[in-house]
Amino acid sequence: MRIFLINLDHSPDRLAFMTAQLEALGLQAERLAAVEGDKIDLSPYAASGLRPGEVGCFLSHREAWCRLVASGDELALVLEDDVRLSQDLPAVLQAAAKLGAGNHILKLDTSGRPIAVEANTLAALERVRFARLCSEHTGTAGYIISAEAAAELLARSMTFTDPVDLFMFGKRAVLMSCPLIFQAVPAVVAQEKRFRAVHGTAMGSVIRHHKPSDASVITKVFRELRRWLRRLARLVMSLPNRVRGTHRYLRVPFA
Repeated sequence: MRIFLINLDHSPDRLAFMTAQLEALGLQAERLAAVEGDKIDLSPYAASGLRPGEVGCFLSHREAWCRLVASGDELALVLEDDVRLSQDLPAVLQAAAKLGAGNHILKLDTSGRPIAVEANTLAALERVRFARLCSEHTGTAGYIISAEAAAELLARSMTFTDPVDLFMFGKRAVLMSCPLIFQAVPAVVAQEKRFRAVHGTAMGSVIRHHKPSDASVITKVFRELRRWLRRLARLVMSLPNRVRGTHRYLRVPFA
């Protein structure tokens, strides 16, 4: 399976960090130069409302989708360059390859936040299973995407207004079911910052880096209130599925 590793030109430490992990697992990646949002013409994306780093991150993932579609391959693994890889990753790649082509994405990473997955298992390994994602689960640290799904996302993202992780794994994306989204449980990819302090290290500079917000206190309070209201709404909407037992609610651990 083709592996795309998104890496900024000025982050050689990250490239070395990821290359060492991949080689230890018997894997090799194709480096994809990440788009730096503050070094491109942002006028075509002015209406998106996104910060330069978010635009660059989105365009970097779009480039990975473009390369997959152009390659003629059925599937590709897309990785960001600040992640820890599980020893189970090669087995997951083999299992995913057996699923073949289709309009689907297999999310391999975890945010550590509570999510919902379908109770029935699509496929299972000895230690990892694939379950259909039924709720928002942000993050694009690592995922397997089919060529059909990549083409679908490219067509839908000629213009965009959400960060790439919400575009791919937000509430609307999950409800659309096109492409179908599956979650690896436990996850086999996770951002390194979940395991250690990263301030002042190579892990401290991320693709979606942006300048601190100068929003007013009132704006910040409103954003926080809106975030808690969204959480409450998700809880209320989940009650019927909790009663029926069709969904499983969990924090996806790292394998």
